[in-house]
Amino acid sequence: MRNSLVLVGLSGLAVGFVIVYASLPRRESAAAAPPATLSATGSSATHSAPSPPDEASSAQLFARNRGLPSDPDLADEYEQINVEYFKNALPAPAVRWETGLAELGPLIADGFSVLGLTDGKTILLNPSIERDRDQRRRALCHEMTHMAVWKQDVAHGPIFQDRLRRLSEQGAFKGIVATDEDKDATLATLGRKHTALEAEERALQADHKSLDRTSQAAVNAYNARVLRYREDVADYNRLVEQYNLMVSYPDGLARERLKSRSDETVH
Repeated sequence: MRNSLVLVGLSGLAVGFVIVYASLPRRESAAAAPPATLSATGSSATHSAPSPPDEASSAQLFARNRGLPSDPDLADEYEQINVEYFKNALPAPAVRWETGLAELGPLIADGFSVLGLTDGKTILLNPSIERDRDQRRRALCHEMTHMAVWKQDVAHGPIFQDRLRRLSEQGAFKGIVATDEDKDATLATLGRKHTALEAEERALQADHKSLDRTSQAAVNAYNARVLRYREDVADYNRLVEQYNLMVSYPDGLARERLKSRSDETVH
């Protein structure tokens, strides 16, 4: 009697890996002093360098939102995070969606996205993340961390990073702290695994056509390969999720990373 083939269906690469360089850019207080520079005479002097174009646009966005009420849903989420993770110590600023944030990213770099912004009094979030609960939560927690350390660190320095890390460890948002080296290594691993999985899927499809279905041993061996393939796909997808949490961690250093990587290409 002919043996029937019980074929375990091939599952494709269910999750493609996402590269997120655009997170939450550096924001400084409007009261921050300009840097001291060395004048042509060799004495220390203070000069006001032209502000980056995105800073002027940011100021306009805050101006047009000044005095307007918070979005009710954002206000509720802000209050919940404030009570649970900040001991209700933060003020109650206006928390609003602002479509103009979409125009800020290209002023910083191609492909850059500004997901959130604060001046210490108002929090603006990009409507592009309104339906992405995890991304919205990360952006809101990032801006609330700014509110918490505003008097000590208006940028993304050690004080800010330490507070954000503690917030992450407490489970306020989903994210994994990782160095750029860790991210690059994980991405390289994903690339190798993706190539290997594609090759195995093509091989399985080709071997399926020529499979000797009269041999139970051949059928069993083929199905075992399919099961191993599916397990490898599951492992790959878990690594994808891990990588996405690494690059989505809202440390606010996206602008600095872009500049660093750009400098490395200059010869």
